[in-house]
Amino acid sequence: MLTSEITLATFIIVFVGYKFKIIRVTQKFKSVVYSVIGVISLLYLLSFILILFEIKMPLIHDAGIGGIAWALFIMIIAASNLAINIDKVQRSNSNDGYTNWRLALGLMVSLIWLYFSTLRLLSRINKFK
Repeated sequence: MLTSEITLATFIIVFVGYKFKIIRVTQKFKSVVYSVIGVISLLYLLSFILILFEIKMPLIHDAGIGGIAWALFIMIIAASNLAINIDKVQRSNSNDGYTNWRLALGLMVSLIWLYFSTLRLLSRINKFK
């Protein structure tokens, strides 16, 4: 239950931050977030390949301080991606159903990513105790 509350609170903080222009979604912001998402994807792909050879990457899979910091970093990137999707919805002036459907799907995928990131963070904190 705590996971959904943290996810909702994060969504509200990001939305309010965007509305009051505390979070500014510029082209540079988007470039940095998309680049970091690419690097994270490559790290998870490398981790998947190494698991096939029974090698674990400690930062990604451990419940220590490094694993908690990694999970928190992923959560921050997911929240940043959520801000980008909120910006896309706000800037859209389309009445096209397909475009609106794609924007809503992007927003939902970002929320699901944020939810799972929060779940992973809380799980690692619980294992660390």
